[in-house]
Amino acid sequence: PLLDAPDFIRYPIRMKTYVLGFAFSPDKQTVLLIKKNRPTWQAGKLNGVGGKIEEGETPAQAMVREFEEGTGIKSTEADWQPYAHLGSIKDDANPWSMHVFCTFTLPLHTAQSQTDEEVMQVPVNLEKLGLIGITNLPWLIGLAIDPDLPRIQMTATYQGHVTGQA
Repeated sequence: PLLDAPDFIRYPIRMKTYVLGFAFSPDKQTVLLIKKNRPTWQAGKLNGVGGKIEEGETPAQAMVREFEEGTGIKSTEADWQPYAHLGSIKDDANPWSMHVFCTFTLPLHTAQSQTDEEVMQVPVNLEKLGLIGITNLPWLIGLAIDPDLPRIQMTATYQGHVTGQA
């Protein structure tokens, strides 16, 4: 009977899905980041631009929408290259999935904060970004600017409660 079913069968959890994007200058020397106000564990730290994927959207469509909502810059799905997929383990109580994109073709100088979170161009200095950004920022940015990127698609699975990580 239904009452004897495990909780995950009686109370299905819908996986939260997100996008995260890094827009670089063509020479890969600067990246557009947002100084986060929320969630609490990200407050005051730098991160890429992104957000939740809405019902009926593909990850690429969500990336285009979220980037414009955060920076005011219009883009197309073709501007964004997917290169990483992050997620929680399957038995996590709060499962999540994040599609990570990068672009090197957008006019970063036209970016303007569209919310209470400040948008800024930041020099690509992985050591410094490790101090002022969320913990995975250096390796996500490092992977995006790697010359082998066209041949790479990375998947990372986080285990346990994610605090201080994206």
